[in-house]
Amino acid sequence: MEAGLKLPGFSTFDKMASKIRTEVNASIRAGIHDRMSAAQRAGLMRLLEERDGDGTTLFNRLKKPAKGPAWSHFKNLAKRLERVDGLGDTSVWMESRWPRGRSPTSPGRRTRRTPRSCGTTHP
Repeated sequence: MEAGLKLPGFSTFDKMASKIRTEVNASIRAGIHDRMSAAQRAGLMRLLEERDGDGTTLFNRLKKPAKGPAWSHFKNLAKRLERVDGLGDTSVWMESRWPRGRSPTSPGRRTRRTPRSCGTTHP
């Protein structure tokens, strides 16, 4: 470093990235919250508050992984899907500022920049 400048350490970059992630996630959650009706928010809260006879929340029941390929297991999965569908139109909740098919996680989307795309030249 000729000019005596130093780059921040890894922990500094890590803290900055963590703060940015927190702000972005808060913004996403606020957007989802704003797109939900009061009744839909109450339905989601019931998933956490109401418990079955064994003390398990309905949320924990919904997130259980699927079991083996049997007709009874398929029927149970269909019931869980009906419960989720009963909460509201989740596609409306998840609308974002990105055009359809252009979210940051779209398949085929470039996730990092190569030196060539950054404008540097190779010898």
